Amino acid sequence: MFSQYFGHYLLEKGYINFAELEDVWEYQKKTHVKLGLLAINEGFMSAEQVERVHLQQTQRDMKFGEIAVEQGLLTELQLNKLLSSQKSNHLLLGQALVERNYMSLYQISTTLFQYKKDHGLSDERFSTIKNGDIRALVDSLLHNNEGVHRSIVVDYLTLLAKNVIRFIDPHVRLEIRDWLVPVSSYDWSTFQHIQGEINMYAYILSNQANWIDLAARYAQEPITEADEMAEASVGEFLNLHNGIFLVNMSDRGTELSLTPQIAQSSVSVEQSPSAVLVKVHYLDKSFDFILSTEPVHTGALSSAIGV
Repeated sequence: MFSQYFGHYLLEKGYINFAELEDVWEYQKKTHVKLGLLAINEGFMSAEQVERVHLQQTQRDMKFGEIAVEQGLLTELQLNKLLSSQKSNHLLLGQALVERNYMSLYQISTTLFQYKKDHGLSDERFSTIKNGDIRALVDSLLHNNEGVHRSIVVDYLTLLAKNVIRFIDPHVRLEIRDWLVPVSSYDWSTFQHIQGEINMYAYILSNQANWIDLAARYAQEPITEADEMAEASVGEFLNLHNGIFLVNMSDRGTELSLTPQIAQSSVSVEQSPSAVLVKVHYLDKSFDFILSTEPVHTGALSSAIGV
């Protein structure tokens, strides 16, 4: 998931454009991370040292790791660590950028450092995030929260990210948003109340085009209109997500229940100090998600799904 954040960071900083980002996302499916990029990521080697080893590989019939160890640039222990993480590391994105000639190794190295600096991350925290800890990444995004208990919000949004990756699209990025206006209007909303020892209200909100896209992706079949099938699909996704959250909370000794999910068109929501507003990005689509300890919609949401 970190690769999505880093990719969009490069996009926002002007290093690449969206077409190039889409291209490397597709390209990285067909490749694996090379040891040089992993060595830079771990801080074992500099970009210049990696390039030097790459140059020698054009002159000698030796593997990257063999040359690096021979020259004292890597220890055997470090090499074994890199080999064990080669297939699972997030740096597929970085390597794809290099191999598609969009960025150099040096640029990847320096922009990773700048990302860490811009987000105020310690070396330890950044290493945890890069290595795929979604909860640590979500926690780093949630700077302040005076509503639902922070640890519960982090757990909930971590699960949301995982479920969007699993059921909607793997290219997911959560953006914690500030309320831009006191009242925001959306074409469509699905709402569900989580009640019990913890009281929370969950909303999926979107314009109509992205609403239909979300419904089609979850249903895994063509949906072209904001009809009952679209309402049911988005509602089922929210209900599934909240259901898994309830199971997780039950395992920790907290029992909760769900009201039927409700869909409505042309809905408005108000600012609330108890609410967290998240924009969920995937590819070139997005929807808003609100988690709150009190209702934030104005007027009645009256169309229950599945009842």
